Amino acid sequence: MEVLRCDDEIFDKFGQVYPTTAFPGVVKGWHYHKIQTDNFTCIRSMMKVVLYDSRENSTAYGNIMKLFVGEKKSFNYECTSTCVPRI
Repeated sequence: MEVLRCDDEIFDKFGQVYPTTAFPGVVKGWHYHKIQTDNFTCIRSMMKVVLYDSRENSTAYGNIMKLFVGEKKSFNYECTSTCVPRI
C-alpha cells in the first residue's frame, strides 16, 4: 500500500511517522496541533476520525466532521487515508 508520495498534491514536508494500534471500541483522545499537518492511514480494519473546528473566527466554528478511514468502502467518506491540515 502506498501511503504518501512527495509528488502528491497534499504533501507538504516530512515530519514524522507515528504507527499505532487500537482495540475495537478504544478512543485515542483528542489531539490539537496548531502548526502540524496530520496524515492518517488505516492499513487494517476501520477507524473513525472526528474533526472539530475550534477556531473562534471561523465560519465553521463549532462544526464537527466525521470521517471513516480504512478497508471498507460502505461509508459516506470512502478513503484509506486522510489529511488533516494545520490551522
